[in-house]
Amino acid sequence: MLVRDFIQTVQQHPDKPLRFLYDNNQIVPGGYHITEIKNAQFDTIDCGNSLHTWREVILQLWVPDNIEPDAEPMASSKFAKIWSIVNGRIPLNQEAEIRIEYGSSQRLTAVYHVDELQNTPEGIIVKIAPPRTLCKPRELIQELNGYSECVDGNCTPQIRHETEQAVPLPAAPVTGSCC
Repeated sequence: MLVRDFIQTVQQHPDKPLRFLYDNNQIVPGGYHITEIKNAQFDTIDCGNSLHTWREVILQLWVPDNIEPDAEPMASSKFAKIWSIVNGRIPLNQEAEIRIEYGSSQRLTAVYHVDELQNTPEGIIVKIAPPRTLCKPRELIQELNGYSECVDGNCTPQIRHETEQAVPLPAAPVTGSCC
């Protein structure tokens, strides 16, 4: 989900609580804090030897150890105010993907993808999903249905995928499959 879509939805419903759901509808406890909002840029080379660049805005959630079980989640208006302050000091990329960083004493910290944002009577529900690894050249080949393929262990995808720029580099000799 793009940052602009996320923040627009939150701002449209200032009186609703902002709730985060993960792993089979488990809810991040109310009383969480927004401890950091950060711009991130990734410059990578995949196993097919292509360069990728993309940006994310990562929202970090923290739940204090002594939080009351019935603590209320943050109101969307409070979140929007925090967002506005941060955006005024470090402009947040509106066209980037938004991610949620969350962990607890029972759960390893991870950066989650936002799968869905729902406006419900209970509040704005942010459904987050764990990250997954992938072989970008293989994913591209599947999307292309054979348009490009790995030849002699070298993958040369011809299209962009979840990147702002994909630049194939000179093929490096690789033995076996491309991944």
